[in-house]
Amino acid sequence: VVDKTDLNQVTIGGVLIRKGDYILGDLDGVIVIPFEIKDKVVAKALKIAENESMIKKFMTEEHSVKEILERFGEF
Repeated sequence: VVDKTDLNQVTIGGVLIRKGDYILGDLDGVIVIPFEIKDKVVAKALKIAENESMIKKFMTEEHSVKEILERFGEF
């Protein structure tokens, strides 16, 4: 049930969504990123994506699992 009386925020399934929040979804589910922390979340996601890209590069260069773990830690 969506409360349409306040256009600045709604609660869906017990989750508060406010104007300006980011909503992302895929086959695994949906998340709400509050507007106040969106920059931190985006920055962290970009770092993770960059790290994963480097790990894939190392894997294609036939580095051992031990070398990859030593370089990147657990992933």
